[in-house]
Amino acid sequence: MNLLPDGLAAQARSGDFDGPIINYVNPKDAIGAGPFEEYERHVGATYYLGEDFETANGKYDGMRGCIARFIDSISGDNYRSMEHYMFNADGSYRLRRRRPENCIA
Repeated sequence: MNLLPDGLAAQARSGDFDGPIINYVNPKDAIGAGPFEEYERHVGATYYLGEDFETANGKYDGMRGCIARFIDSISGDNYRSMEHYMFNADGSYRLRRRRPENCIA
């Protein structure tokens, strides 16, 4: 949001882009969901895969937890990996490991 011009940022904050833009985010992903705490919002609607932010990150505590979560986001469990996602021929998103009804808005 900080990279948008003021007018577009205001539109994004008010939800103007929630219909045409959908973000599917792994709540454990420190880059996609927020490094230290949950991002207030993304441009467009955001759906977490499987769990809410607090539940998904309960095991990460303090600064060491934030560092471990970042490392897990880019290696090891690799929460950013496209292997966690699947798309159909039209480019629509499908969950690979969980059913879509497990998405949390």
